[in-house]
Amino acid sequence: MGGAHRTKSSFEKVKKLLPAMTHVGIQRLEWSHPALQASFVNELIRRRKLYSVFLGPYFNRALQLRLDSDCRLKGVSQKQAT
Repeated sequence: MGGAHRTKSSFEKVKKLLPAMTHVGIQRLEWSHPALQASFVNELIRRRKLYSVFLGPYFNRALQLRLDSDCRLKGVSQKQAT
């Protein structure tokens, strides 16, 4: 599979955070992926304790994989992206 598929897979993982943020009333006109992931972890996991602490590293890894595939020559493997 190509890099575009791996980027999309990681993007879909991070994108799942948006409805949770909107549900609790945290909205922005535009989110960057790092800001969305950091806000989710800080606000919904640490502060409000609405989600398991185990989700923080999961979404952090998804974001890192997306950044690796978009910005670095090394890319990510199919196993890493799924």
